[in-house]
Amino acid sequence: MHLYIYILISCYYINATIIINNIIIKNIIKEEEEIKKEEEELEKKLKKEEVKEEVEEEVKVIILIN
Repeated sequence: MHLYIYILISCYYINATIIINNIIIKNIIKEEEEIKKEEEELEKKLKKEEVKEEVEEEVKVIILIN
């Protein structure tokens, strides 16, 4: 009888551990997705800044030529 109770408790412990690990993994995946979104936004901002700088340089060149 004691062995049965021990095995039952062990199974509950293993199931609880698996559930907790799944929750942790889901949270990590969500964080990674958020980081990817932030990276994409930063890349867009960087591209906008680069384009803005290029346009400013071209405008300066045009002004100097005129």
